[in-house]
Amino acid sequence: MSSKTVKNFSTDITEITQAFNEICPSEIANGDLRTIFNVALGFDLYFFPDKVLPHDAETLNGYLQKWISGFTSFVLPSLRERTPKSTCSDPAIQEMIKIL
Repeated sequence: MSSKTVKNFSTDITEITQAFNEICPSEIANGDLRTIFNVALGFDLYFFPDKVLPHDAETLNGYLQKWISGFTSFVLPSLRERTPKSTCSDPAIQEMIKIL
């Protein structure tokens, strides 16, 4: 597995857009994700982060599928199971708690 960004596969915006349109379902692609995608395209592909891809998915389509799933397959914070944190890793917060 290796870390790739969309620039590793193509810098042709038309090719990237066509791949996005093929992969992303229209009900998702026509909403906020389309706006995010267009912003990422408009900034010289800077906003497409590195993604670790398995060797069999090191393609533009594989990258975009993983990028899209990062937006579509998440659990809302309000639905996550809450567990109390056992330690505080931030020293500033530790000091604030001591003062209170």
